[in-house]
Amino acid sequence: MLNLARIRTLAALTAALALLGLAAGAQAAALPKLLSENDSNSFRVGPSDFGFTGDGSGFMGRAPRSKRVADGPGYMHWTTWTTHEAKATGTVWLDNCTPDCASGTFHSTLGTLVAFRPVDGRFTRATLSYSYGGYRNHGTLKLHLYPGYTYQGAFYPGYWGWT
Repeated sequence: MLNLARIRTLAALTAALALLGLAAGAQAAALPKLLSENDSNSFRVGPSDFGFTGDGSGFMGRAPRSKRVADGPGYMHWTTWTTHEAKATGTVWLDNCTPDCASGTFHSTLGTLVAFRPVDGRFTRATLSYSYGGYRNHGTLKLHLYPGYTYQGAFYPGYWGWT
């Protein structure tokens, strides 16, 4: 038979654990999202790829079947995703643009990505580092909204991209 003090302690412990569970769920729902390569207006937590050139000639992650790749499918592994930053390692794909970018072949190298500076639920900066062609590339990208416009009576919607 449990005594009253023990029942109160168990009830308080149960309530505390329930509150911790609710707080963890609320934090997960509030994680900032990152622009994905697959859809220029789609933001996700932990996307499987990340486009950084704007024209599709460079991205990180799994290579879609529509791309001509020289080796393997590639990957993107998220090691950290918090309310302040997200970190990933993975395959960086670069088009050699030979004889031109539409006909070129993608080649892979390993790289790291760090997304940071969340605003309105989106990461607005990303640092990408990789080596290619004997050179170490390290740059910071800024999230940019390209506004929609009307041309000859047709409306062209805006989209998000990295600059």
